[in-house]
Amino acid sequence: EFLVRKNIGKLTGWVSYTYSRTYRTIEEINFGKEYRSPYDRPHNLAIVLSYDLTKRFNISANWIFNTGQPVTYPHGKYTVDNTPYSVYSGSRNASRYPAYHRLDLSATLKTKKRSWKKWDGEWNFSLYNAYGHHNTWAVIFTPEGENMIKTERMYLFTFVPSISYNFKF
Repeated sequence: EFLVRKNIGKLTGWVSYTYSRTYRTIEEINFGKEYRSPYDRPHNLAIVLSYDLTKRFNISANWIFNTGQPVTYPHGKYTVDNTPYSVYSGSRNASRYPAYHRLDLSATLKTKKRSWKKWDGEWNFSLYNAYGHHNTWAVIFTPEGENMIKTERMYLFTFVPSISYNFKF
C-alpha cells in the first residue's frame, strides 16, 4: 500500500494504491486446491484532486480503478429431461470480470455569508462515472442453440448527474 497526499494550497488531493490478494481452500471445492476468493481484486488505485478556483467555488475529480472480480465461466451445456445444465471445466474463479474504473466530477459553490443567516450552505453539482464506462455488475449465462451458452454483461449505470444543497447550522 502507498498513499501520497497534498493538503496545502489551492490544489489538494491524493494518490493511493493497494495491492492485495486473497485465496480460499475448501476441501469440497476445486478438488481441494487453492482458488481466488470472490474478494480477490489485486489492484486498487484512486486519484483524488480538488482545486479552489475562488474562496467560494471549488472543482474536484475522483478516478478509481480496480481489478475485475474473479468468476467461473461455463464452457458448455448439456440437457437432461429438457433441463439445461452448465458445464464448468478448469479451476474455480480462473477468469475475471473486466476491470472496473470510473471518473467522478463535481463543482461546489458556497453561498455568501450573511450576518442575518443562521446557517452556511453550498450547492454541489456532480457527475458520477463522467465518461460513461459500462462497468460489469453481473454476467448472465443463457442457453442458446443445442450446446451453446450466451454470455451477457449487465451494468447498472452509465453516468449519473446530481445536484444537492448542503447546509450547516
